[in-house]
Amino acid sequence: MKILQSFRKEDGTRVFLLGGNRAVLVIANNEVLRLALPESPEGDSSVAFVTNVCVAEGNNAVFATFDDKSVAKWDLTSKQFVGKANLKKKANALARGTVQDQDIIIVGDKAGDLWGFQSTQMQSLGYLGGHPVTIVTDVLVNEENTLFASCDRDEKVKLSSFPIMEEVQGYLLNHKSVVTSIGFIDPAGKYLVSAGWDHKVILWNTNTFAVLDEYSFKGTESSESTNAQEAASSEPAAPVDDAEDGEKERDYNEASAGNYPFKVTVSANGTVVVLSKNEKKVTILKATTSDDNSSLEFAGSFTTDVQPVDAVFISETEVAVSLPHPYYIRVFDVAGEPRDVTENVFSEAVTIALQSQLGDSFSAANLFKSLGFEDDKSKLEVSYLRIISPPNSQP
Repeated sequence: MKILQSFRKEDGTRVFLLGGNRAVLVIANNEVLRLALPESPEGDSSVAFVTNVCVAEGNNAVFATFDDKSVAKWDLTSKQFVGKANLKKKANALARGTVQDQDIIIVGDKAGDLWGFQSTQMQSLGYLGGHPVTIVTDVLVNEENTLFASCDRDEKVKLSSFPIMEEVQGYLLNHKSVVTSIGFIDPAGKYLVSAGWDHKVILWNTNTFAVLDEYSFKGTESSESTNAQEAASSEPAAPVDDAEDGEKERDYNEASAGNYPFKVTVSANGTVVVLSKNEKKVTILKATTSDDNSSLEFAGSFTTDVQPVDAVFISETEVAVSLPHPYYIRVFDVAGEPRDVTENVFSEAVTIALQSQLGDSFSAANLFKSLGFEDDKSKLEVSYLRIISPPNSQP
């Protein structure tokens, strides 16, 4: 889930996007703009929670996915709702890529399928491939728009060419359970970090498909980095046949996974922020990448008042963290000893506006339900075996 995003306008203004229930809140210049889904003709007032947001078209358009199987667009200049499309399954992931100066919006869903939309006209490009017999959990396009990465509940990170996504470059295969989140370290996407239910954050070389290092959260509050260069093969992983891989049934139990890392976000200087389920804590790792020596090391941690939901870097040293009621967004400087610098970024007027727009409906229960966490522990053990073929129709 990516409900918190940030960018700078040409005039230098810092803009934040926060998915809040049925709307995306745009925070800029001490004001909070609400981009809402229109009510249905039947007057349906049910709440559909935002699960992902992103910007496109030179930061002038906002896209969001909702847990009612829809993806919507707003024009940020006119502040008007443009339209929406309905997907076959709920969207888990959202990313933007650019092809010949045209933005492409890519949605990954709970059926393991990837769908594309031409941004400007909100025109469906149809089925772009996917992860058969599993569920897509995160998608990402590198800054150079040459590499597409996607991960799933079947332990894989899949690397494809972009925009020709049917050209699979290979797979990253060292996680032992669900892969929850991925992040590129550099613009070319040569280095990538991933997190999963196996309590690991892994640093990869996407050219060789090799594990460079890994950090384990298992059984300790502040584990030291575990160097995995000797344990993992430096040879490229052979491409995996998705159909054959899906023939064996896999059972995953989220309850037994415990406080696993569900979110990684990366700064331009290789600082990695990790959020873990059921922990009021943010962990900071430092990724060092080079052809000769790469490492992923513990750099510190700090506690938060409530369970963090999402995080995004707004500079090389400052990270914004989205939190449930009553905190909403806090900003921390992580250059040295982490410190709260929220007051330097948001005015009191923004804080009041967020309280007015979100109130206590922006709760942990609602947010983590959208993220896919279950409240009923008896329903956590689920088989994700699903045999599918590429759909013939567009969403």
